Amino acid sequence: MAGKKSTEFSARRGKVVPLPMRSGATIDVEKLLLQGQSAPTVLVPKELQVAIDRRARALSDQAYALCREHLHRRVAFTCEVGYPERVLLMDKAFAVVSEGDLGDALLHEYKRKLVEIQQRASLALDLSLKFDDEIKSALKAQVHHG
Repeated sequence: MAGKKSTEFSARRGKVVPLPMRSGATIDVEKLLLQGQSAPTVLVPKELQVAIDRRARALSDQAYALCREHLHRRVAFTCEVGYPERVLLMDKAFAVVSEGDLGDALLHEYKRKLVEIQQRASLALDLSLKFDDEIKSALKAQVHHG
């Protein structure tokens, strides 16, 4: 999202000022997984450690499969171009694969929705400023004719 512009309304000057989009939305995956739980203080018996390791492996296998599918879909969404013949932009695909972390992968849809909301808000602001200018012009015309 870097490089995209958002808008901010300055009431003092009455105009829209483009600003760099803030992409501050992040997920601290480690914090989400560990927060609110107790750190172990008792030695874990071997049979319980085996069960924990087995379950951790199953969860990581599930996460691996989902991350792999996420990357395939992300490459398809951003790097497949052309109609009716589709081609893959390889340089862009390698860049997409190397971007971000697990938190970014989990937030991709949320960030897309934020950009969409920002674009709609910007359009609403532009329309309201245009309407405001039209009202001011109409009032000014009324004063001169009135």
